[in-house]
Amino acid sequence: MNDRIKKTDDNSKNIEIDGINLYELFLILKKWWKLLIGIFFITVIATAIISLQITPIYRATTTIIPISSVSIKYGNLTSLFSPTIMPISGIGQNDTNKIIAILKSRTIIENVTKNINHYDILLEEKPEERDTLNYLVAKLYSMVSISNDLRTGVITIAEDYKDPEIAKDIANQYVIELVSILKNKSLTVAQMNRVFIEEQLRNEEIKLKSYQEELAGFQKETKMLEMVEPAEQVKSTLDLYANLINQKITLEVELKRVEAALSEGNPRITALKSQLEAVNNQIRKIEEKTQINALSPLENDPDKLFKYGNLLQKVKTSQTIYENLLKIYEQVKFEEIRDRLYVEVIDPAITPEGPIKPKKKRMVGVAGVSSLILGGFFILLLEWFKNMIKNRQAG
Repeated sequence: MNDRIKKTDDNSKNIEIDGINLYELFLILKKWWKLLIGIFFITVIATAIISLQITPIYRATTTIIPISSVSIKYGNLTSLFSPTIMPISGIGQNDTNKIIAILKSRTIIENVTKNINHYDILLEEKPEERDTLNYLVAKLYSMVSISNDLRTGVITIAEDYKDPEIAKDIANQYVIELVSILKNKSLTVAQMNRVFIEEQLRNEEIKLKSYQEELAGFQKETKMLEMVEPAEQVKSTLDLYANLINQKITLEVELKRVEAALSEGNPRITALKSQLEAVNNQIRKIEEKTQINALSPLENDPDKLFKYGNLLQKVKTSQTIYENLLKIYEQVKFEEIRDRLYVEVIDPAITPEGPIKPKKKRMVGVAGVSSLILGGFFILLLEWFKNMIKNRQAG
């Protein structure tokens, strides 16, 4: 019983000691309350003044979402180029990553700097020794932030600048330049095929016009406008030649597509190369045969007939190749539309109403609370130092 009473007395003593310690702390703070309040007000006022001196920064944001077209099986689709009429299909993370990479690229930043209307304003703080383009690229890169929502695929472009109108214009210019790059750059295999076929089509059109002009000139010179065409055997040879040329172009397009998707040495690539080599050999044989004896002689003027037959062969072959290229171009153009990346603007950037920073109220509030905490520690340290000196003098 006595042990229990003794233990209870010890607990009461500890509580009493704790109470005395807290009370001593209270007395110390009360003793220095004027200093604590002074630290608080000086810190708050200084922070408020500093926040007023900081240049306000405004943020303009625009949000976009990647969309991709779907396959439509009705009619001629080569005229469908507007992404607004394309229904949204599954949005792949790969498409989103491609668009983010473009938005962060130097190319799009350079295009933005060249096409915005505030070029001179952005150069106001440029050091004389800095290159103009490099300075603008670095400045815009530090001003913009690109983020995306992994769940929805929505991409946000945020532009921070001291002028709200300029921030809005730059954010919207990013979207304009992005659409331009997606339209003009070959970012898919279908686009690369389309560019390849376009080049072949242009070259063949030039050749066809040249052959037609040459044939017309020859007909006018020799007055052979009503000349009978070469023998039936030559016509069948020309048809075969045109078909082989068509096969060659088709195999080249297919080979480019497969090489972009598969690794070198794949059996599919090897088979396509073998087929292409076989077609080239047949074309070579026909060309050699045509140059030697494919055209029948004409009793009256075999030289003119030979030249006329060659010219007619060139025109017909070129016409066939051109028509086949048009068909292939129609197909690859549709494939490009199906595979092309598009973006849809959800919210264009508008002029921000208020600055995003500095947050003056938050700065003042944090500074006030911090000053009370740090001021309390300072006062306790000051009191401890003062008591230590007093004890030494008393000792």
